[in-house]
Amino acid sequence: MNYVEDGIVNAYSTKFPYRVGTNISHIIFSWNSKVSTKQIKYQIRAVAETFDVLPLIHLPLEGMIPTKTESN
Repeated sequence: MNYVEDGIVNAYSTKFPYRVGTNISHIIFSWNSKVSTKQIKYQIRAVAETFDVLPLIHLPLEGMIPTKTESN
């Protein structure tokens, strides 16, 4: 799902949480803005529906979207 496309935030897509199945142990995603004329801010958070799961995010919870593809 594209949350940012051509430098514009897709406000519709940000209204829905991205759910991960209980059988998934980790996620690797690639991202970039492909827009070099301006920096685009991001914020991310993880919420667990049960206390048995502790979500960990190995990147800053907010910052600028990279202009070159990064995988985290």
